[in-house]
Amino acid sequence: MVLDPCWSSLVVSVGLLVVFVGSMYIWVDHLSLPRDHPAVMLRRQISTSVCTVGLPLGIWLWWGSSVPTDGPSVFRLLGLGVDWQVVVAAALPFAHICSLYLGSLVMLRTLSNFVAAVFGDKSTLEILRTFVVGPVSEEVVFRGCVTFVLARGGWSYSAVIVLSSVIFALAHLHHAIGQILFFGTGKSHALLSFALDTTYLFLFGSYAEFVFLRTGHVAGPVLCHAFCNMMGLPSVFQVTGPHASYHWACHIVGLLLFVALFFAYAPVFAASSLRVWP
Repeated sequence: MVLDPCWSSLVVSVGLLVVFVGSMYIWVDHLSLPRDHPAVMLRRQISTSVCTVGLPLGIWLWWGSSVPTDGPSVFRLLGLGVDWQVVVAAALPFAHICSLYLGSLVMLRTLSNFVAAVFGDKSTLEILRTFVVGPVSEEVVFRGCVTFVLARGGWSYSAVIVLSSVIFALAHLHHAIGQILFFGTGKSHALLSFALDTTYLFLFGSYAEFVFLRTGHVAGPVLCHAFCNMMGLPSVFQVTGPHASYHWACHIVGLLLFVALFFAYAPVFAASSLRVWP
């Protein structure tokens, strides 16, 4: 029995998820340690870095000969092209996501407060995991590779956004399992936390996928991913004190800017040499 190309591509995409997450658990001598243990963080960053290089190469080896030579290359389709417009493809989405956090940034007031809030007492390995290795590896795999596979399978771009975002969210399920195993978190509490995180991850994944399809490069999603990891959710629940009205106004203005720019900046990429998806 031969699967329909759409379903075959979905199976392959789930396979990419399994390989990526599974690579973090090949270090059997560290399975009993929590994810924040230095040895675990180092080994997992090695594993995901190998996937970041290996999975795109695997796709190139498997599909390279089937991609028309007069069109974008496989690596271009994976969002890994090299072009001066990468700067624009990264800067505009980054500025766009920053507008959503206008209120949070104003509440931090100074650069030193921002640095303290973001980095705090994090170790070098934590900083690399959260702001460098994590965003780069996840965007290359779940934006670049999964998008390529699903689009080649014939899914519509709307379906690609939904499916890749679901796969991206499910890739974090192992964190909830870790909470139960290593921190004694109750199953109901861990599942509730996972449900909330999954909703946020799905929404972010949809946005990152939109950016990827519009810009044709992973640079924008990587920067947005790293920044969102730094900021967390907008700090609307922390608005108190004598400046509350001003801070609420900044949050509202930031949200309005984000919505307005969402539709305004996308056409900028219509003629971009980087954009390879409709």
